[in-house]
Amino acid sequence: MERSSTSNFGWWCGTGFGAGEKAAHRCVLQENTRVFPELVESNDPDLMQMGGEEWGMRLSDFMTVFVFSLRHSHDLRQLEAEVHRLIARIKRKLETNRLLIFGYHNKVTLLAMMSSKEDVDKLCQKVADVVGEWSESEGLPLCAGVGTAGQGIGAIKKSHDEAQKALQYIAERKHRGMLRYEELGINRLFLHQPAEEMISFLEEMFTPLRTEKVRQNDLEQTLLKFMATNSSAVRTAEQLHIHINTLYKRLKKIEQLLDLSFEKPQDALKIQLACHLRETFVNKIKEEV
Repeated sequence: MERSSTSNFGWWCGTGFGAGEKAAHRCVLQENTRVFPELVESNDPDLMQMGGEEWGMRLSDFMTVFVFSLRHSHDLRQLEAEVHRLIARIKRKLETNRLLIFGYHNKVTLLAMMSSKEDVDKLCQKVADVVGEWSESEGLPLCAGVGTAGQGIGAIKKSHDEAQKALQYIAERKHRGMLRYEELGINRLFLHQPAEEMISFLEEMFTPLRTEKVRQNDLEQTLLKFMATNSSAVRTAEQLHIHINTLYKRLKKIEQLLDLSFEKPQDALKIQLACHLRETFVNKIKEEV
């Protein structure tokens, strides 16, 4: 098989599902990587019918997209070899014919067509194992984002977009491992929020707690710890190694400086959100500004 030495190499590795025929393994190297983009971008329900026999898609299948990201490398031959090894490992580990695998530059995209959501969950566990084993055996960082499973061709685009967002969340924090989109929770609301807006909000909340006069009381860390313990005064005092009465004085001072009240739901939500962004998106904010 001839290999490409350019950065635009790609593979489709899947199975044929001809009617009454035994599924046969298929791995085609192609320069023009158009098949998956057509599936992702198309809103034509007839495409499912047309591609059904060739790619084994069924209207009842739960479509799930996984996107893996390897480290960036200027050595294209080495990167191509790593992509080949990763694809081979995925195929060995997952042990199912209901897959399409595509490698492009430092990304590997996997489209799984499963009969039920329970099968999707089992597949996700196997993929998580692949990611962990790869990092250990190869000594190379690998992360993967997983979109939610849905039925019909429209679910492919949705799942692919979600997998990319989950992968983005991991990459921005320089983490490894696998993350399912639904595990992002509230964080999905802030993935594309401009850094400037988050900075402005955080400065509004935390700058009053950082003045020279109040810094000695560690009000910022006290607030973060208080939120992290689900507003438990007892646990916060224990973790800060201070008397609980000292904590109450600090919390009262925080309310005064921020002109907010922990007892008001809207204020409490604002404080919780600020602390969450402060702890979760601080690396993203620093990189973008």
